[in-house]
Amino acid sequence: MKTCEDCLELLIGLHTGPKFDVESPDVNFLGSIARQTFRGIGFTDRQYEAVKEKLTGTYQSQFVEHNIDLNECINTLRIPLRRLDRAKWIKVIDNGQDEPYIGVRFVFSKKLIAKKENLKNNVVHLGYDKLEKVHSFQLTESAIYQIVEEFKNSHFDIEEQLLNQHRKITEIMQNKNNYIPGIYNFNLKNLHQNGVNYVVSALGEPTPNNLYKFYDRRELLGLSHFDQNDLEQTLKSLLPLTKRLIQREQTHVLVKPSEFTIHNLVETILELFRFPLVIVLNEKYARDELYEFNRAFNGIIPSDNMSVMFRLENKEPDAVEFNRYIKENNLNNPVDKNTKIVYISNNKVPKPLLTSDWVPITGITTESRQPPKIETYLGALDLVMHYDNDVVWRGSTVEKI
Repeated sequence: MKTCEDCLELLIGLHTGPKFDVESPDVNFLGSIARQTFRGIGFTDRQYEAVKEKLTGTYQSQFVEHNIDLNECINTLRIPLRRLDRAKWIKVIDNGQDEPYIGVRFVFSKKLIAKKENLKNNVVHLGYDKLEKVHSFQLTESAIYQIVEEFKNSHFDIEEQLLNQHRKITEIMQNKNNYIPGIYNFNLKNLHQNGVNYVVSALGEPTPNNLYKFYDRRELLGLSHFDQNDLEQTLKSLLPLTKRLIQREQTHVLVKPSEFTIHNLVETILELFRFPLVIVLNEKYARDELYEFNRAFNGIIPSDNMSVMFRLENKEPDAVEFNRYIKENNLNNPVDKNTKIVYISNNKVPKPLLTSDWVPITGITTESRQPPKIETYLGALDLVMHYDNDVVWRGSTVEKI
């Protein structure tokens, strides 16, 4: 035994010779280092100090029993020490090729690995560079806050711009009521004045009687905060379907005909004043569906505020009746800023509708299976009701209410 590596490898059993009694906590720790040196990879300075401490402390007596003088080999190395770059830093990396990302560099440490694992549910981990020892994370405001918050007390060199962003985000997190857009005590707060003007022009000033309408359109209007007690009060008097829709978590919802009638749908549309509205009819049953919807809206929405933007070929009696019904009920109107309801077929989105300034905020389909162009058109809305018995929708997740 001439070197420290020789003694360690003998202790672990990588050389022929006397057997040592190695304590269980050291089997993996010292064994890993011994296999490393056996492959020709030198100690790091910290490994070297740890090995010397173990050999001259825990296992000194066993070496003496085997007539091995540790003092002759403990300070001699067979392989030069490895110099590790133990720099720990967090910074934005922009190589000009990919999107900028957050780089977090550190050499292996169980504590730091545990901290990295704490981030996995909140931050997107893009990868790890084994050579540079850099973990890559998606660059977002949330990621900046989570990463700096996790590592700030672990002696990292953190880029100044990230620290500044973290301070700003922390200020917002600790004083949410001063930053988060919403309705506080029936007052619109933390919105740009243009946003306030738009909200008020659409729904009026918030009151106990109309607060539910703001909550229903929270995604569309960018409102995140509502006083919970006020919200609970405003929901009490609403129709059953309206209550379910307002508390939806997805923009697409399934409304089953076995539970709700078309009149129920119309009542909810009127209660929420969910206009402009686009209704997608199934061409096979267009006559009956148009009749049901138009009868439900009759006397409430003027016919000149509605438009049916397709016709059926006059080959079948139902098609002839459908086209005649449109004419007799004055539903063949051009689309303009006063149009409240537009009917289209599940066959296609009419070009005049796409080129017009008319933009719906609500959609109803009478069948959830739709061609891709219809799905794309409806995908931009913040509420689409699929009036069907089951969901066959390739777009967003459909919530069964």
